[in-house]
Amino acid sequence: MSINAAMADPLAGYLTPKQVIIRFAIVMGLVVVSSIFIFIALMIVKRAKMPKVGKYEPIKKTPLKTPETVVESIDFYINKNRL
Repeated sequence: MSINAAMADPLAGYLTPKQVIIRFAIVMGLVVVSSIFIFIALMIVKRAKMPKVGKYEPIKKTPLKTPETVVESIDFYINKNRL
């Protein structure tokens, strides 16, 4: 009898298109909720763990001229590295 019932309605065990759309919407909603949860968790971790950055001090621009003597290159190195 079950064989005849399956032959009469071959789509008996499957979901209807409306059920598929509803399940898909539920799963996509859960994906959005989990993404928001992960984003909030990472923001909390970033604020708790990351060190506070001090005031930004830009590096002084130096000319791109190549030093021609050893003395100029040593002076350039000392000035650049603040030695």
